[in-house]
Amino acid sequence: MKESTIVANFFEDIKKLRAAGERIKFIKIHGGQWTSGQPDVMGCYEGHMYVIEFKNETGRATKRQEVQLDEWSNTGATSMIMRDGRAAVLAINPEWESFFPTRRKSGAAGRTQVIPESFDLEGG
Repeated sequence: MKESTIVANFFEDIKKLRAAGERIKFIKIHGGQWTSGQPDVMGCYEGHMYVIEFKNETGRATKRQEVQLDEWSNTGATSMIMRDGRAAVLAINPEWESFFPTRRKSGAAGRTQVIPESFDLEGG
C-alpha cells in the first residue's frame, strides 16, 4: 500500500471520529524546502500533541525524520512511526476500536512508537 493511501485512511478515520463528536484535530504536513524531515501529520487529542510519520511496508524513516521525531518527543509530544492508518488512530485511543466494526486490510501495525515518560497511557 502506498504511503499516501495510508495517510488518506488515517484522515478518513479522523473525519469519522470528528463527525461522531470526538474533539480531535490533525493536519497533514506537506513536504517541501522548509519541512524536510518533519512528520507527515501532527495533531491534538484531549490536550496532548501527536506527531506521526507514516511508512509503507518497506519504508524506513530517514535519520533526519528520526531526529525530528525525537525532538518532538523531548517536548512532551507522542511521536510515532506507523505503517497503518487505523493502527495510528487506535494508538491515540485504543477505546476507539469499538467505533470501527471492521478492520481495513492494510500493512503491519506501527514499527516504532516513542512515548515520553511523562505520558500516562492509562490516564492520558
